[in-house]
Amino acid sequence: MISVAKGFLFSGISAGIKKNKKDLGLIFSQYPAVIAGVTTRNKIYAAPVKYCRKIIANGKAQAILVNSGNANAFTGEKGYNDCLEVADALSGVLAVPGDYVAYTSTGVIGVPLPKDTIKKALSNLKSHLCEDPHDFAEAILTTDLRTKIMSKTIAVDEKQVSFTGISKGSGMIEPNMATMLGFICMDIRITAAALQNILTGIVDDTFNMISVDGDTSTNDMVLAIANGASEVDYEALSEQSKLNFSHTLRELCTYLAKEIVRDGEGVTKVMEITVSGAATKRDARVIIKSIINSPLIKTAIYGADPNWGRFMMAVGKTCIEGISSETISLSMGTFAIVEKGVINNFSREELKKYLQQKEITINISLGLGEESATGWGCDLTEDYIKINTAYN
Repeated sequence: MISVAKGFLFSGISAGIKKNKKDLGLIFSQYPAVIAGVTTRNKIYAAPVKYCRKIIANGKAQAILVNSGNANAFTGEKGYNDCLEVADALSGVLAVPGDYVAYTSTGVIGVPLPKDTIKKALSNLKSHLCEDPHDFAEAILTTDLRTKIMSKTIAVDEKQVSFTGISKGSGMIEPNMATMLGFICMDIRITAAALQNILTGIVDDTFNMISVDGDTSTNDMVLAIANGASEVDYEALSEQSKLNFSHTLRELCTYLAKEIVRDGEGVTKVMEITVSGAATKRDARVIIKSIINSPLIKTAIYGADPNWGRFMMAVGKTCIEGISSETISLSMGTFAIVEKGVINNFSREELKKYLQQKEITINISLGLGEESATGWGCDLTEDYIKINTAYN
């Protein structure tokens, strides 16, 4: 069993939403905690997103409930009221305030939430609470092939702070903020405002820089909860220790985000794209998204096709001011293909061999400024089509 953040318990059970699979998960803090979060930018957002935005605004929580198999999206006012009813029922089971329960969902859109089925399972869910997060991680999965968990402990000013992160996601992945859910438990003492500020910036650079299929879910959410059980106070830390804290949280989010891409529907290869020399960070991010969402690039990567011109197409179609074929450079792995607009001599056969690897790095320099960004995408395969024509 992995070591987890102090004061947190986890459970995951089969409530009957899905057939013969775990489908209801719970994170419980043994102490009142602060919560921060980032939610989907999809304008048709699910009822639990609307509900959790209020929890995030309040900044306090002690439990996070997750059901899989039903998104509770496009379910109107009834869906929202169902959220409230289930959260209220759980608060009674756990003996915590009603507004200390966050509730998220993932699954099929447009189907009423089986609230009575879920409510009947809450006592059983509580009875399975333990320090092992694996059942929880399994209970939140949909088309995922594996759980995604990471724990880290760092030394800060002669004390220790621990982090436990769990995510799910395999398809409908282009978080802005797929369905992508991320949960990060920390035992540091920190204000909700400070945690929100740190989390927002990190999510922009990690979870918001991945794409499997270019679709942004109605239910995307990343929640971070901190209970202070380590007795380490963020505000009392040295500046270096604060940086260390943020760096570790970023490292954890990067790992969880990349795991989502690796476990993407039908994925056989992962691309890591770095765009440098941009005038603004936003420009770099836009170009990365253009690349990792291009069907031509995704299929070329799948087929190990060394057609590097498709990358130039994806950069140019963004119409970002200043982009020029005379200043751009492109490399794949150790292959320097274009340098400041000049095509180098390279072996297409050797490049093709490189593109057969499971993880591929692509670097593009625009020659326009000092800003950069990194993102992660994947190939597009026949299996993706099979999975999504059968999903129900």
